[in-house]
Amino acid sequence: MKFRILVALLMLLTLLLCSCGEKHAHDFSDAFKTDDIYHWHECECGEKSDHAQHEWNQGAVTLQPTVDSEGERTFTCIVCRAKKVEKIDKLTPDHQHTYDQLNFDETHHWNECECGEEGERTAHIWDEGKITKHPTADSEGVKTFTCTVCQFERTEPIEKLDPDHTHAFTVSGSDEHSHW
Repeated sequence: MKFRILVALLMLLTLLLCSCGEKHAHDFSDAFKTDDIYHWHECECGEKSDHAQHEWNQGAVTLQPTVDSEGERTFTCIVCRAKKVEKIDKLTPDHQHTYDQLNFDETHHWNECECGEEGERTAHIWDEGKITKHPTADSEGVKTFTCTVCQFERTEPIEKLDPDHTHAFTVSGSDEHSHW
């Protein structure tokens, strides 16, 4: 009986010392911890922050398949930079390239065959851009451009407004309901 009480007290003491109480201020590491599905930041007490599923890019063929051997495609999480590798089946002796998978990077897009063979790379064709965040006197704005072929997006900052900036509106016409 004394042994059971002693064990219970030790377990309670361990819980109190190891649990994350109100007095502990979390200090989450900058580096991500990962598993096959998730990434997160972790405090030394074990508490997790920013726990989310990986967001894999389209992958890149890192080992071309041949008739004799499998290939590999390596995917990278765009948030934490974790990597995963998937096998690409061996090529059949009569393999014909089908360039039906659209891929892209920061500067180009291209079609790629399932075996990893790339078609011709061409430069992105940008639209006129849209303001996705308007600038203020306190913060820069953002203009987002989208490639009209592959939908890849890039952004450019818009300078902060001059603190003395004022809007000058001119009324150029009116009718009985409104003016413009």
